[in-house]
Amino acid sequence: MMDQTKQNRHLLAWAIAIVCMWANGGSAQAIRNGEFDEGLSWWLSRGGTTLAVSEDSHQTAGACLVTNRTDFWHGVSQPIDQASLEPGKDYYVEAWVKPVGDVSGTMRFLLFQVDDRGERGLKVGEGVAEPGQWVKMRGGFTFDPYGEIQHLILAIDGSEDDRHTFDFLVDSVTVTENEWRQEADDRIEQIRKRDVVLNFSRSNGKPVAGLSVGVEQVSHDFPFGSTLNWRFEQDEVYRDFFREHFDWATIEWHAQWRAVEFTQGQEDYSIADASIDFCEQNGIRVKGHALFWPAEQFRPPWLEALSDSQLMQAMDRRITDVVSRFQARLYAWDVNNEMLNHTFFQDRLGESIRSWMFQRAREVDPAAKLLVNEYGLENSEAKTIRYRELVESLGSNVDGVGFQSHFDGLASPMGIEIAMEQFQDSGLGIWFTEYDTVHPDPEKRAQSLEDFYRFVFSCPETEGIIMWGFWAGSHWRGADASLVDLDWTINAAGQRYFALMDEWTTESEGSTDGSGDFEFRGFLGSYLVTTTDDAGIVNYHLVPVSKGEGSLLANLATNAAHNSLSIYGTDENDLFELDLAQSELIYVNGSPVNFELPVEASGVRVVGLSGDDRLVIQASPELQNLLVTPSRMIVRGIGSVIRFHDLENVEVKAASLDSRVVLGDSPDDDTLNSFENITTLTNSQVALSVVGFGTVAAYSVRGQDTARVFDSAAVDQFTTDLESVNVKLGGRTRQVSGFAENLVESSIGYDTIEIRNSEVADSIDISSDAIVANLDQTDSRFHFNGFRRASLLAQEGSATAVHVVGTDTDETLRITSEESLYYGPGFRYSFEPYFAFEGLVDSAGNDRLVFRDSVANNVLSVSGDSTTISDGPLTHSFQFLDEVSAFSRAGGTDTATIDNPNASVRLVGDWHQPE
Repeated sequence: MMDQTKQNRHLLAWAIAIVCMWANGGSAQAIRNGEFDEGLSWWLSRGGTTLAVSEDSHQTAGACLVTNRTDFWHGVSQPIDQASLEPGKDYYVEAWVKPVGDVSGTMRFLLFQVDDRGERGLKVGEGVAEPGQWVKMRGGFTFDPYGEIQHLILAIDGSEDDRHTFDFLVDSVTVTENEWRQEADDRIEQIRKRDVVLNFSRSNGKPVAGLSVGVEQVSHDFPFGSTLNWRFEQDEVYRDFFREHFDWATIEWHAQWRAVEFTQGQEDYSIADASIDFCEQNGIRVKGHALFWPAEQFRPPWLEALSDSQLMQAMDRRITDVVSRFQARLYAWDVNNEMLNHTFFQDRLGESIRSWMFQRAREVDPAAKLLVNEYGLENSEAKTIRYRELVESLGSNVDGVGFQSHFDGLASPMGIEIAMEQFQDSGLGIWFTEYDTVHPDPEKRAQSLEDFYRFVFSCPETEGIIMWGFWAGSHWRGADASLVDLDWTINAAGQRYFALMDEWTTESEGSTDGSGDFEFRGFLGSYLVTTTDDAGIVNYHLVPVSKGEGSLLANLATNAAHNSLSIYGTDENDLFELDLAQSELIYVNGSPVNFELPVEASGVRVVGLSGDDRLVIQASPELQNLLVTPSRMIVRGIGSVIRFHDLENVEVKAASLDSRVVLGDSPDDDTLNSFENITTLTNSQVALSVVGFGTVAAYSVRGQDTARVFDSAAVDQFTTDLESVNVKLGGRTRQVSGFAENLVESSIGYDTIEIRNSEVADSIDISSDAIVANLDQTDSRFHFNGFRRASLLAQEGSATAVHVVGTDTDETLRITSEESLYYGPGFRYSFEPYFAFEGLVDSAGNDRLVFRDSVANNVLSVSGDSTTISDGPLTHSFQFLDEVSAFSRAGGTDTATIDNPNASVRLVGDWHQPE
């Protein structure tokens, strides 16, 4: 910028010119002779330039030619009669400019104002001049006199970012009032609200007329939030104020790389962790800021000394560490902050590193929204054009565009509109990520806040507004940017903010008509609807109103139970999240709804209206005993009953390993899948899932249900009586009972199984990796696969047959009157005391039988490929044995018949062989 001497000299020249023009009866127009029809009247040289009238004009007889420029700020100017402007009004500035010669560059509007605050030069517009073309340059400002104005001058010159000094032509200069407010309010009414029809009926479907209805909005769909800084840990008042007034937060500093790892290898996430914990506990959604910030003062100092390959590795580790650490806890990340002004990473590693950052962050957390973020966009078409080009160069991983929005003086809706136009056809939403206004007058600060919020809230492209601080005691720009004074008095700016929140929050009351309908139009968000019938029964209904075509029709059922709460879905796919430890905090489609019932709810009902709806319930940290069926959940001990209807998926998460859950059956054919940490029970209506419970029990009493039980990586213990299956997975227990088909898988670890056979077992088939048991009386089947060790215990007197099917490996059977052993490479099965045994059918390998007799009269017969052993009540038969060893030493008269002389049979002891 020019030095102080030059500034004073030109201010004096402008002052003399103003006096002369007023003395000659100047017009009340804001810009006089903007078409240069009167030559150069009212126009002044700026910085010693030469002005002349040129016939090369935009659309009139003449234009102003500006030559002899030797610095970027040299140009042309005109004093503005402040009487032509109204304080607090927004104005649109326009001019057509054309460079002389084959040159291009950035040009600006500068509003130079001297008042009781001193001298202020405000950039109110910036555009790109193209070679040989007339280009429209636009800008906007809100007239902000502070005390008496000594000078008010509009200048057209060059940009301090560009600093080109080419000659140019200017024509058709205008300053007109921007009457934006009514259009903005109309847009808000159209795009931020929806008609709602609540229809109330009894459980029998009969409509309820004359029902008293109260409607209270308890949350907004639109994100209104603030940055959360380090004071929340130290100041209880700060914490209380934040949780009461903001639904969204950005962690101000302590998730950034420099803050987390100022010294290489020494990471400190303590404040970031505590910040996010605080937000989650209070239903506040969080936006992350920032993965990278290339500015020297905001990046870790040790990056400078790294080689390029080391820098790349450090960046990859940064993304992996912080994004995975907060995965599913942060809605979005500012990925690379202020790329247009700070280029450290691409200077070191090339342009492609910028798109790589987004790609890598997407790989680590596919669900997080990835944003760009930039400052100084208002009133700068030049910078927003560059911003749009940058966004397009980054590829498809960009989910949104951040406008920081830090204002000195009053925000201009026109200046914001000009910046936003660059992204209207981009398909990307705009987040106003860091709003604040510095102004010593709280009333002016309040006006700036209202103008900014009202205008950007009215724009369909706007997806959220986060202010960058609110309290004078910790605001990065000081008390003159605050909404709340140091003593926690809400100043005029804060009062205006809360007045807007009240204006954009809907309440209504009345009674249902003869059809049971209650109608209202409200802002998008969640509503607590309270109904009271003639009998004094009070019901509560939580109804989300989301964006959609036409009216939202919500069919609500009144309940005979007093103080019951019903939670309803939308006309989209819905996700409901309930935390039993925070009963007043409910998430609907990822958005938290904080509300307070005047009484404790006697029961909770969750209803999906359409789409694929899901319910996730987080158990409280205390010991939980739950019964979950396809239509309800009973929390024993705290007396809660949660009913769910028209939902496709219900998931219950335990907070304590000691918690127990019982899954109840449905009339359908259900399928159970039980893993170490997750168990699901699926039928045609709903998929029930339980996560993290120490004990899970599932019972089947109806339908042809199937149970699949899978092992963990540890050594697990399975037991079954062929009525139920019990599994010990470290500190967890799984119990499955009554299912028609039971599939038990062991694929990891050295797992063991003990099967206590019931009297109803029909047959058991054994192979090296599977045991299959059929129950003839109940038509149930049990499949046990992949076990290395198994013990099968028969009921006394059971005549169940056991069939052993060999493999191509070498296998051995050892039989006594009490126990049979079957083992080979990688497995060992024991049986006791089965009376019928058949085995080794169609096997290969070297298979052996070792028999030790009992005190009874035993009979051994080897004939061809068949071998039979009778041991009192026991009868065993085998095929395709390669070797048979039989020991007769226990007494009795033992007989061996060998009809195959080529068989490998070894008889030991007092065997009798008939002649």
